[in-house]
Amino acid sequence: MVYRICILVIGLLPCSPAVAQVNSVVYNSVRDSIIARFNRNDFKGIYQLADTAFSNHISEDRLVSYLKSNRNSGNIISVVSQEETKGGISYHLQFEIRDMLLFLKVTPDRRFNSFGLSNVPISLSAVAPQVQSNNPLKTDMDRAVDSLVRDYFRDPEQPDFPLG
Repeated sequence: MVYRICILVIGLLPCSPAVAQVNSVVYNSVRDSIIARFNRNDFKGIYQLADTAFSNHISEDRLVSYLKSNRNSGNIISVVSQEETKGGISYHLQFEIRDMLLFLKVTPDRRFNSFGLSNVPISLSAVAPQVQSNNPLKTDMDRAVDSLVRDYFRDPEQPDFPLG
């Protein structure tokens, strides 16, 4: 009896990592297909990757319109990172103009049943860096502008703030 259980457990062990690899392969395949189709403006082709659970709630015209509205970000250049979240995978994508998050839930037959693009949240510095300024800080308006500009510079991506 113990011998049979050992054989059963040993027989199942090699299968468990394969499931994770298949899921990863399926997810990456769907992601890569979406990226390739997005970069060549084949938005209807992206909709064809949708599972009926998605297409029953979102029309082709709605998805195509949504993707076209995000096309102003340019082509997708690379996948920066990925994170498992909410039963799917969130990919940090680098576009030509800005970074965005692609969220996917994928079925084993390489179709997505959940899809979304969103902005990458801005990560602000805890403290604004010292910024050289010729603002005399004499009036309430001077102090208000200075306060707003300091918050603006908490975003490390902002190189300068010209006023004129």
